Amino acid sequence: MVYAFAILRTGWDEYWGEDRYYHNPYLSPDLAQRFLELKFINADSVTTPTGEAHRILMGDGAVLVENPANLKQLKAGKVYEFAFLLLKIAPGDGSPVRAIAWE
Repeated sequence: MVYAFAILRTGWDEYWGEDRYYHNPYLSPDLAQRFLELKFINADSVTTPTGEAHRILMGDGAVLVENPANLKQLKAGKVYEFAFLLLKIAPGDGSPVRAIAWE
C-alpha cells in the first residue's frame, strides 16, 4: 500500500517553550476534509476544544504526526522516506516519536 503525506512546515517549532507555541496554525474542518479526500493528513489547534479535524481524519483511519521539529532541514520539492518510532504507551491514543527522514 502506498501512502501520501502532507508535510506542512509552519516554523512553529521555533516557539517551543514559549506561550505562543500553543496558539499554533491549524487546519479548518473544511481543509481537513479536503486532505482526507486527497489522502493527505495533519490536524487541529491545541487551544480550540472541538478537535473536529482530528475526528474527521482519524475517523477514516488517518495517522497523524503533529508538531515535528527541524523540518527546515528538509529541502522543498524532494521526496523523502519517513519513519516514526513510537513509544509503547498503553492505554493511550498517542505517543511522542523519534521521526527520521531520508532521501
